[in-house]
Amino acid sequence: MADSMIAEVYPIQRLPRRFSVFDYLVPADLTLLPGSMVRVPFRHEELTGIVRRVGVKRVTMDRLKAVRALANAVQLAPEEIAWYEEVARETAQSVSSVLHAAFPPVPRRAKAAEPPPTHLASLTVKVSEAPRILQLLERVQRHRTAFVQAADLVQMAAVVAAYLHANARERVAVLVPHVRDARLLAPYLGFAGLSLMTGEESLGRRYAAWEGFRSRKTRVFLGTRIVSLLLPPGVETIFVLRSGHPDHKQADQNPRYDARGNARRYQAQSGCRLYFFDVVPRPDDLIAFGSDQVFVRHPAASAPVLVDLGRERAASPHPRVSYTLSQFLEEHFKAGMRTVCFYNRKGTARALRCHDCARTFPCPGCGSVLTVYETSVRCHSCAYAEPIPLSCEVCGGTRLVEQGFGNRAIQQAIQRLLPQASVALVEQKAVGDVSADVVIATSHFLESLWDPFKKNQRIGGVALLDADLPFHEPTFRALEQGIRQCEEAGGMAERLGVPFLVQTHVPEVFQRFYQDPLSFYLSVAETRKAYGYPPFSRRMTLTCRTDDPRRTRLELDAAAADLRQMAGARVDLASRTRDREARLSLALSVQLEAVDAVLTFLRTLPDHIVIDTNVDG
Repeated sequence: MADSMIAEVYPIQRLPRRFSVFDYLVPADLTLLPGSMVRVPFRHEELTGIVRRVGVKRVTMDRLKAVRALANAVQLAPEEIAWYEEVARETAQSVSSVLHAAFPPVPRRAKAAEPPPTHLASLTVKVSEAPRILQLLERVQRHRTAFVQAADLVQMAAVVAAYLHANARERVAVLVPHVRDARLLAPYLGFAGLSLMTGEESLGRRYAAWEGFRSRKTRVFLGTRIVSLLLPPGVETIFVLRSGHPDHKQADQNPRYDARGNARRYQAQSGCRLYFFDVVPRPDDLIAFGSDQVFVRHPAASAPVLVDLGRERAASPHPRVSYTLSQFLEEHFKAGMRTVCFYNRKGTARALRCHDCARTFPCPGCGSVLTVYETSVRCHSCAYAEPIPLSCEVCGGTRLVEQGFGNRAIQQAIQRLLPQASVALVEQKAVGDVSADVVIATSHFLESLWDPFKKNQRIGGVALLDADLPFHEPTFRALEQGIRQCEEAGGMAERLGVPFLVQTHVPEVFQRFYQDPLSFYLSVAETRKAYGYPPFSRRMTLTCRTDDPRRTRLELDAAAADLRQMAGARVDLASRTRDREARLSLALSVQLEAVDAVLTFLRTLPDHIVIDTNVDG
């Protein structure tokens, strides 16, 4: 045993959650500081690591390896190291795993790849929009944190660009949910000096983007949720655009972090400005920002034409093609204009049911609903497909009934209504003719095909064929998802300057929203509070990755028993469900005051239990 200079290092490597720092000897000719990036031997390879602390320790010399060299001149600040430790705590992961998810590999060559040049373009908006954009900018300038409602991505981009012009020296981060959003925005924000990171760049480009913003060569850091893990000290403003979109959350691999939560924690730590922009606020935003810092526009500016499907049913040519919609479509077709109709159900019918025994036909692979097509039934969760059954395997009955309507049934109905018009389906993996007279589109059109920065392409109207579909989803967010779907389609109509028609069986729900959006969401928040739903609690899941069902059940039951007995922790729900891979999961709802204790316990669980510590973001 001897006193030696020791560096505590976090290797940048995916490691089990029980692992912490590793001790390395510091060579006499090497000067290290907390935050230094170093090359260290690890098992049978050499890795980059981050020095957490340097000091004298009494150690056994022959059991320690030495730091090889500095990786580069980058020096993380103490608050950055504390930041990654906090993210690891919040996600119940090791700090090394969080660093591995965040940091692009350090190039071995001295000169990193240069970031690609950004094509610049001028952002123009309609004259009628200018007062609204100036109003939004004034509100952003007056408040350090706020939620701001904007019609679409163009309005959000206009406010961010105006802010960059008005604050020419500020360093700004802009977070978006999709790679496509980042690429659409880049030409309009590149004038300020831009680092773009989406996770799809080469490793060299990704490192160059991070290093360029960190070293102040650029002052705007634009990208997807990965950017929220790489914010250096000194960022003065963060914009989270399309803030209600679920893809701000990393949901399919560890660490399961949320860009919105990261942005809020960074703001709490640094005191920077923070603004969420979206077509509608979430009840979570009212609680996070306070209702006095949630700015919604006048309802009359975006109210659609509401069609009561129940009232018009007798005069309608189809249950999802009302009389009003038929006139809407015919009017635009005769005028030589196209109509975009949104309907988020594929196939010819929603599901299949046995008339004799009422049995439904779940997917044998994952248990989801099988959607009916012309000659087959298919699962949209796991891609399982088989021919349409001729009889029920339970009772042998042959009276199989198709329930609900898919987009192909709607296409046939509209084609009968307008036989001379071209009617096309647009959905993921089956994009039809987007220039057809009538386009029946799923949400894929808005997410992946629609470019709001381009001018009207002969579109005369936008319709939402069944605004109630999200209301039937088994989630406490069903109401807000339905309103969000409506407002996103309405934003497209507003951008084009065309009428927007919404079909629904519950027009009173949408009328309440458009009469007073803020009061509507405050009432939703009160209901959530009464039932203990987020944001007044945290929902977590534990999913066991083992091939032994008995072992899985025993481990999850033991974890549930420990959680129920924890002092200060209230486990409201502990149920076992199966996901699409038939793995058992434990669902928890944890009161806010017990979150810290539960997170501490979760870090003791083995790594084959996959943990999501904030399911809802």
